[in-house]
Amino acid sequence: MNHSLTPAARTDNGGPEPFGVRLTGVLLVLGTFLLPLKFGSLAVMPDASGFLDVSWAAWSIISWPAHTFGIFSGLLLLAALFGCGLPHRRGWGTVSALLWTAGLPLAALLGGRGTPDFVFGAVSHFFAVGAFAGGAALLFSRAPRWWRPAVIALAAGVLLTCLCGTYQYFIGMAATRAYVAQQQAEGVRINPVILARLADNRVYGPMVSCNALAGFLLLGAPVAVLCAVRAGDHFEPKRLSRIVLGTGVFLLTIGVLALTRSRGAFVCAAVAGTGWLLDRKLSLAVRWWIAGMLLLLLGAGAFYVHQSERGFLSTGERADYLRTSLYMVRHHPLGAGWGAFYHTHQRIKRSGSDESARDPHDLIASFSAQCGIPGGLLAAAALLVPLAGMWKLRRRGRWYKAGFWSCTALTLHLLMDIGIHIPATLAALILVELAVLLPNDQEAPHPASGTWRNVRMAALLLIGIAAAGANGWWLAGEYAFGNLSALVQPQDGEMIRYSRNHPEAVLAAYGECLRFRPWSAYPPWLAGDYFWEAGELSAARGFYDAALARDPDQAALHWRLALLAAKEGDTGSAQFHRRKAHTLFPAHPLYRIKP
Repeated sequence: MNHSLTPAARTDNGGPEPFGVRLTGVLLVLGTFLLPLKFGSLAVMPDASGFLDVSWAAWSIISWPAHTFGIFSGLLLLAALFGCGLPHRRGWGTVSALLWTAGLPLAALLGGRGTPDFVFGAVSHFFAVGAFAGGAALLFSRAPRWWRPAVIALAAGVLLTCLCGTYQYFIGMAATRAYVAQQQAEGVRINPVILARLADNRVYGPMVSCNALAGFLLLGAPVAVLCAVRAGDHFEPKRLSRIVLGTGVFLLTIGVLALTRSRGAFVCAAVAGTGWLLDRKLSLAVRWWIAGMLLLLLGAGAFYVHQSERGFLSTGERADYLRTSLYMVRHHPLGAGWGAFYHTHQRIKRSGSDESARDPHDLIASFSAQCGIPGGLLAAAALLVPLAGMWKLRRRGRWYKAGFWSCTALTLHLLMDIGIHIPATLAALILVELAVLLPNDQEAPHPASGTWRNVRMAALLLIGIAAAGANGWWLAGEYAFGNLSALVQPQDGEMIRYSRNHPEAVLAAYGECLRFRPWSAYPPWLAGDYFWEAGELSAARGFYDAALARDPDQAALHWRLALLAAKEGDTGSAQFHRRKAHTLFPAHPLYRIKP
């Protein structure tokens, strides 16, 4: 079949397209375009829930928190389920779609006995990823032509993200920093987290994780360049148009990737690029020369990193993450639950910093450590099986080769850096994989039985409802927590004066948080901070105790109770909580017990 990037006007069989298929296609194309800009949390401020004191509708529209993606993907799957029906196909694409749609949510559920905050957040996120995969799979199986506009939409979103990032880097953030400096000069208290973000001079640094953006561009840049080259066919002279458009997009995307200063992404790009070169028909001498150049490049990069300010500190941290993951797998082969890595790593980490990673920065290690060996195997299969299918197809044309090597680069990044909780990262990876694999799957010789068909229908329906419902519930809780944060840690002078004089407003916001997250330690923790600053130590202790009951291994809460007890003159209680904080996080500089 024709697998170019030129969109077809009708369905592959030439017949008219049902409304349900068109609706699903439009939803997928729109959502794919918005992945890096909104749904992916790459171009918005993650702290916006506490930064913007606005109504629910305005807050959700302005900030588009990451869990908005889950609502969209759940609705996408439901639309695809009723608009496209269940396919009768078999092949690498079908297996890959099954692993992403059902395997990853199942793996996430295996970590369900952990800390409730972590459990609900992780499970709702991976159900959202599975729903997106299921919606794309049903659409591409029923109407394969839709993979083309979806890929073009992804490329358009990448280009707009890079253009916005270039403007932000050279113009936008300078104005923002000047405004914040003016606010500080007028006596307005600015959250230290916001100030730290504003001091980050990397592209999008104040608003996103630059490492996550770099990983996304590892996949997005090749796709955008290929689309630009194909777009050159519509202009004369074609050869010159391809060169101009392709080179321009390449320089833009690679320039923004460089401005992220993500060393791990550079390594992944170098390795995948070398693999792409070695996969061509070249002489043995040229292959050895390319391999030698890669080693030379990596050596030069290592020397540069060694001479830089941070050196290999982050590399050592990541090695420590993997050591903690192996420790957890050895002691909890069936999984310790979501959030266990956060607490375990604090207890056994070797570096003497107050950094407390919530994830080992490796998708397979994250699932293996917290969801057990079965969860790790499911996550590994979801990552590697699609690559195996794409490897077999890579010589069929430019799209196949670009798809395989860009997915390889992002997969390497997922095994060494962050990104698994950023929707745009996994969703874009899944989209490209299914766009390559599913149109090449064969029709099954016999339709599925009625019973098996009903089971599949029920499972997909459940995944779609769970993705939309769980993420909607999480989003409502996030908004309530944002309102509480705005009162406890206000960003402007007027709110500071209001919150100091209205503790009843804090209690009302706290009660609203408990409606959505009664299990969470963070609302009482935040309320305790408020009453601590207000000088009401008895009320603060009550909230801290409530938070500790929900998360007994939280070292920071024990430290707060130690300080509070010392202030009240309760030496015994202060020593107990100080020792407990040190036991839970011995490497933290503040929690060390002095002889």
